[in-house]
Amino acid sequence: MRLVDEILIRSYLNDGKTIDLDTIELPAFKFFKSKYWNRPDVYKIVPENKRREQETIYQRVFAKMSSSPTEDVYKQKIIPALEYIEKSGLYTKDGMEYSKYNPYTLTGRPSNTKQGINYAALNKEDGSRDRFVSRFDSGLLLEFDFDAYHLRLIANLIGYDFPEKSVHDHLGKMYFDSDRLTKDEYEESKRISFRVLYGGIPKEFENIDYFKSVKNYIFELWDIYNGKGYIETPIFKRRFYKINYEEMNPQKLFNYLIQAYETEKNIEVILSIQELLKDKKTKMILYTYDSLLFDISPADGKNIVGEIHKLMDMPTKAKYGKNYGDMKPLKL
Repeated sequence: MRLVDEILIRSYLNDGKTIDLDTIELPAFKFFKSKYWNRPDVYKIVPENKRREQETIYQRVFAKMSSSPTEDVYKQKIIPALEYIEKSGLYTKDGMEYSKYNPYTLTGRPSNTKQGINYAALNKEDGSRDRFVSRFDSGLLLEFDFDAYHLRLIANLIGYDFPEKSVHDHLGKMYFDSDRLTKDEYEESKRISFRVLYGGIPKEFENIDYFKSVKNYIFELWDIYNGKGYIETPIFKRRFYKINYEEMNPQKLFNYLIQAYETEKNIEVILSIQELLKDKKTKMILYTYDSLLFDISPADGKNIVGEIHKLMDMPTKAKYGKNYGDMKPLKL
């Protein structure tokens, strides 16, 4: 890993944002980066004397930074996992495209924008997904979506047991005081759950055990944040330092933590699948918060889908298709 990347990691973990490289880079570096922005080896084409000079500046800056207990997690897990997906690329009818993840966001949930394309939020309705196809003859695209992901992750944190089947059906029966939901009630249950989780828990739902526990957890989290001056994420123990976040409140802090937990859980899943696919042709080509997209090679046999599914670790739904815009449900 380059020293400049270590500087970005350390500054992010300490300050909640990355250092502005423009303040520590030589004009020669800025010139080459702007002119050859699309070359991954841009640093190698800078004149050698300028590279050495720049490296000395990086070393001085890095030496002044305090180490972070979780920086090795970024170097050994998070960055390699995201780079693995980037290098796989997305095949289109016009050739290969490469996305670019930025893990240095407020919550740690990676953004993914390159050359004006937001790969983390490709439109499902306007046909822009249709151009993404398999690189393999007779290959297919396969997407796994985590089912009610945030609701289940929160259940893990508060020690609540959801049934293996629909979370929305489980909660909807409590919302509507019914043993059987209509189709409209089921859809309304989804809207209620997400509105409550991200907008605050109203009094009429405080008697539901799940939300009662969520409310208690939110304020316990807030007490720790104010008492210690930070909270830690559930898996990688990354710290949200109070000094780095303005206008924080209990609900916002909870939402940030859930996005960080989601990301860390995804990284663990990505790394386990990466190990599975290391000797195979099938590629993981896109990660978008609650889903993973694969380019499935027929050469890997019929069992590859089941093997990937086992490693998803939580209930998922699957879709497949010849292109990313026309995906059909796959029964697992």
